[in-house]
Amino acid sequence: MSDEIFDHLALFYARLTWPEKAHLLRSIIEAGDHPPGFEISFDIERMTPAERQYLKDIGFGPYRDGENSDAG
Repeated sequence: MSDEIFDHLALFYARLTWPEKAHLLRSIIEAGDHPPGFEISFDIERMTPAERQYLKDIGFGPYRDGENSDAG
């Protein structure tokens, strides 16, 4: 995928409401049909406190790379 497409995806994501973001993440997790090596990553510095708490509540961190301590 080109950087331009990733830039558009970032813009689309940024325009979603928090409930829409939560629904999208939950759908991705529940689908479970992603290819091997599939990852979801987050820019912790751009996350709201509510987004961080949601990820913690569902057991996905945010964590520092290679650690189990909270990154936020």
